[in-house]
Amino acid sequence: MPPLLIPGVATLDIPVTGSTMPFGWAHEVNLFAFATGAVMALVLVVLIFQRLRHFETLPPASRPVLMVLIAPFGVGFLAYTNLGAIDMLASVLIYFGWFLLLVLTPVVFRLENSFGVAWWAISFPLAALSIASFRYAEATGGPILMALAGLLFLLLAVSIAILFVRTLHFVLNGSLWRLETSG
Repeated sequence: MPPLLIPGVATLDIPVTGSTMPFGWAHEVNLFAFATGAVMALVLVVLIFQRLRHFETLPPASRPVLMVLIAPFGVGFLAYTNLGAIDMLASVLIYFGWFLLLVLTPVVFRLENSFGVAWWAISFPLAALSIASFRYAEATGGPILMALAGLLFLLLAVSIAILFVRTLHFVLNGSLWRLETSG
């Protein structure tokens, strides 16, 4: 269910990467993409939270995909700040991304959540939030925020290293696909 956010986040990626395009029309395309992606992500986040609150819980093997809920806030911060300055809305986006990280970490990183392909869903949201955190810390000049960005980057690096090693292990012994189909 959180992977439903991917089209909205992908649309938000346009102003993240396209803000430096040297064409006169590029700014309007980036604004269009930001508006479309932001509203799509906002609506879908509300629907996903409603579903998580009122329906059955996700099975442990699927819980890592919950981290995708962080992506619209990290990528949204990057897209928004590429189109303008770091202001109150940008701060709201980054702080809510950090809040979701704090709330979702104990749900996702549990021993009962066995390893599978779904774990790769944590990499992109952590990367986006890490980059956004460095940009926010640099703009605000706070040493505590820079330390937080560094810790988030460390979490990202360790997570990707573990994901790589675990995936390689399960691919080499042929059990990765059995894990996914049996879980």
